[in-house]
Amino acid sequence: MDRIGYGIVGVGSISLRAHIPALSMMDDVDIVALCNPSRGKLEQGAALCRRVPTMLEDYRDLIAMPDVDVVVVASPNDTHREITLAALAAGKHVLCEKPMATTLDDCLAVRQAAEGYGHILQYGLELRYAELYRRMAQIIQEGQIGRLRMLFCKEFRGPMLPGSGGWRSDRSRSGGVLLEKNCHHFDLFNWFAQSEPVRVAAMGGSDVLQDGQVDNAWVTVEYANGVRACLGVCLFSPFGNDLEVSAVGDRGKLESFTFHQTIRQWGTTKPDETVCRVAFDPLFSDICQEQREKERAILWERSLIYREHRDLIDCVRTGRRPLVDAEVSLKSCVVALAAHQALETGSVVPL
Repeated sequence: MDRIGYGIVGVGSISLRAHIPALSMMDDVDIVALCNPSRGKLEQGAALCRRVPTMLEDYRDLIAMPDVDVVVVASPNDTHREITLAALAAGKHVLCEKPMATTLDDCLAVRQAAEGYGHILQYGLELRYAELYRRMAQIIQEGQIGRLRMLFCKEFRGPMLPGSGGWRSDRSRSGGVLLEKNCHHFDLFNWFAQSEPVRVAAMGGSDVLQDGQVDNAWVTVEYANGVRACLGVCLFSPFGNDLEVSAVGDRGKLESFTFHQTIRQWGTTKPDETVCRVAFDPLFSDICQEQREKERAILWERSLIYREHRDLIDCVRTGRRPLVDAEVSLKSCVVALAAHQALETGSVVPL
């Protein structure tokens, strides 16, 4: 397969700032179709493509196109199950944005169905493609900080974009903030811990934004191997905060700062810190250094999605399983959904 035809369902912010620009940089890819209910969004997306794509309003028409090899599902969360299964059934490979679905039953149904189709199904947990976190995972797995005991993630930021029609503010459509957004960070915990999550506790609420959605929370996840992980999230913090991810073992500690692409490492036997700076993807590193923080974050995200698509394309050509498959995505959703249940019930939720 010399060239791969892409069809994108959902031309919202993630497609406009990342998927379409990243794919448009690739010589072996054609974006042949875009699908969205808004004509204005379709035209915005088409303007970013190297060739004029077919513009459609119904995803079924896109899936039926014979020159579409890969379907990107970037529509609201409550549509992910339906569109993913329809695309797989039509013989297409699929890259679906996270989360895989908004309920546990739907997530399980997608995983079960996907195993029977024999096509590539990949999910948009793009932090797995970040050199920063790959380096952290390597340091942990090599035992440089001893036996891993604790993980920590702090994401203090401003409000999320509401999405077309305000779907992110509707729990029934988004699945909730901790699923829609923080499944990324629960996936990092799962990856670093290299163990099964066994129970989840959480406290939080909608205290400032008061839109009915959780705007601050602390979530604790315990793993079968004894690792404990804590996520702190706030959606009403002033801008300018870095995303911090830390790991503590019995012989050392790691701290990473996402937008500065820096890892600090300490050992218990030496007081001096070791600083490791991790470069952006070479395609983006030079321009990233020249941009302000907000633009730099967008370019970093675009670089991860570029790598995500290159992994998918290699899987399509070789038949291998993608790095972020349905099983990986399911586990991140399980933790996120349990966290919402813990918030609502005030109980520790066993998995």
